[in-house]
Amino acid sequence: MTPRPEAASDRGLAEERTELAWRRTAIAFASLSGALVKVDPAVGVPALALSALVWRAGRRTDSGTRRPLLMAAAVVTVALMTLTAVLVKG
Repeated sequence: MTPRPEAASDRGLAEERTELAWRRTAIAFASLSGALVKVDPAVGVPALALSALVWRAGRRTDSGTRRPLLMAAAVVTVALMTLTAVLVKG
């Protein structure tokens, strides 16, 4: 499949796709955190707060940059919290 020339030259689409991908990631983490709240509220509520952090970190700042280290830390933290809750509650 060959890319369309007009889409390849439009750099704005890449930025929009990246922002949409981070929004989907934040929604997925919020869904997972909501399920964790039912299993263990002590783990689920902080994970839910971190999903908001993932959403916020994925947005561009006024200067047009993102916070990749903050995003990576939030994603890894939520994943580790989920893994811990699943292993402990079994």
